Amino acid sequence: MGFVAKPTLLRVLDRLGALATLLLPLFLVHWRGIAEGCLDGLAVGFLLRSALTRDWSWCRQGFVWPALVWWGWLVLCSLPRQIPVSAEAAVSLAQALLAIRFPVAAFALTFWTLQDLQTRRWCRRLVVACVLYLGGQMLLQAVTGHNLFGNPRFGDGTLTGPYDKPRVSAPFALLGLPAALFVGALLGERVRRSWQIALVTGATLLPVLGLLVLAGQRMSLATFLLGTGVCALVLPSLRRPSLALLVASPAIIALLAFASPEGRGHPVTKTQTQLAHFASSPYGQIYNRAAVMIEAHP
Repeated sequence: MGFVAKPTLLRVLDRLGALATLLLPLFLVHWRGIAEGCLDGLAVGFLLRSALTRDWSWCRQGFVWPALVWWGWLVLCSLPRQIPVSAEAAVSLAQALLAIRFPVAAFALTFWTLQDLQTRRWCRRLVVACVLYLGGQMLLQAVTGHNLFGNPRFGDGTLTGPYDKPRVSAPFALLGLPAALFVGALLGERVRRSWQIALVTGATLLPVLGLLVLAGQRMSLATFLLGTGVCALVLPSLRRPSLALLVASPAIIALLAFASPEGRGHPVTKTQTQLAHFASSPYGQIYNRAAVMIEAHP
């Protein structure tokens, strides 16, 4: 590639990568198919840029190889075991091969686009804006019974946020954790004592936890608490706020019965029923099926 063409291509890749990064949180909220396209573009662009610059130093980072080992194991488990290869087996293998785009897109954000200060600053703003939008829609629906688009609560009492189905809690949990941590770190710079920093951080995480409980979706709540726990392992300053959140979670869920009786079905009633009759629940059937598969093909 020519001396002039190569820098030009790198500049184009950098601008497209920054654009895909900034569009990603927006399309994770609406039109998630486009968000997956942004992820694919980031992965391809990052690999192309690494090849053009011959810079593969990111491969030596400690968290890269576990992701690649996971992908290799996924491909190995998806290899066809019969000849001729059935259509289902071919699709399974293709999906496993293409799954590498997700960790590579994460590497692209880490080692490429978010290295730029301006892109990082705008990405923070957009993530916070998306969290405020989702949380505001959830809160509005919880108070008035409808979101901005006129959609009511779902039939089982869970919140739908800006959607017509109860899928708001998943993107809210994914975006809410980094947004709350960023706001907590920003406010924590204004205080000096460790207990004050812990209090400020906990105060920014608590609204996200409360809205997830209010939404009535168990898995998103568990994802948020798990993510907070992982962050606490990495960042010692988060350990006391995280422990406080774990302690407060049962109390907040209990208060849900009074604040929002419609939303307690999933986190309270349905969970209690499924734990009491685990073997006959869908989760118990999946567990039993997995146990049979492992026993038959160890």
